[in-house]
Amino acid sequence: MPHKTPARGFYVIIATMQTKQTLIIANLKQNPNTLKEAVILARNYINLKKTSKNANIGMALPLPFLYPIQKEFGKSITIYAQSVSAYIYGPHTGETSAKQLISIGIKNTIIGHSERRAMGETNESIRDQVENALAENMNVILCVGEIQRHGDATHIHFVEQQLEIGLMKTKKQDFKNITIAYEPVWAIGEIATRSANVNEIYEMTIIIRKKLVEIFGKISGSSIKIIYGGSVNSTDCKEIMSVHHIEGLLVGHASLNTKEMKKIIDIARK
Repeated sequence: MPHKTPARGFYVIIATMQTKQTLIIANLKQNPNTLKEAVILARNYINLKKTSKNANIGMALPLPFLYPIQKEFGKSITIYAQSVSAYIYGPHTGETSAKQLISIGIKNTIIGHSERRAMGETNESIRDQVENALAENMNVILCVGEIQRHGDATHIHFVEQQLEIGLMKTKKQDFKNITIAYEPVWAIGEIATRSANVNEIYEMTIIIRKKLVEIFGKISGSSIKIIYGGSVNSTDCKEIMSVHHIEGLLVGHASLNTKEMKKIIDIARK
């Protein structure tokens, strides 16, 4: 039986059994520098996957590496795009459509990462990205998370709005193709003031789950995976994975270090 620990009016439920595969996505961002290095990383990840039976491991690669890595390793590991266009086609220099990604075998994508939002992506453009990706039957990891945490709970409304608008054009039957990644921006990278604690993560996963149930209904909304992305490393991943509702990790900088990723995977899948 799970045991409960009080947490700001909620309960953190730490499961003693894991019935689903842990989803672990390596978001390589604008790394590595060369295709040769990307191939080495892909081979290393495939080796990790072979020894990680309870983990579903994927790689989110820069655009130039997607086709060659998918062609050579796509049957051995799941490959993700890091974004997708809000447009179906047309005069949009530098954009890549969902249909174009599908044509090279890429069936998975991250959408709405905080770094993309910081470069100007809005809830509305992310909504269109989600709609276009799902129209091509892609699997979508939709990233949400507050920029700052406020005592007046405005950060809760901020995340709710990201979900409401981001999933506004989503058909209810598409819930199986959706995963939500919670990433509190204030706890990520160089701007981080501190790491998010389990109570804060749990509080927001409750808010996210409630909103998903409102959008998709109780059964469908309860089955959508929620993963965590926020400067994940081998030191904090055990505590993060103890939070009820968290079923995986979106790993950024640490994903470039295969030894560190092995530690994260080994801890997270237990």
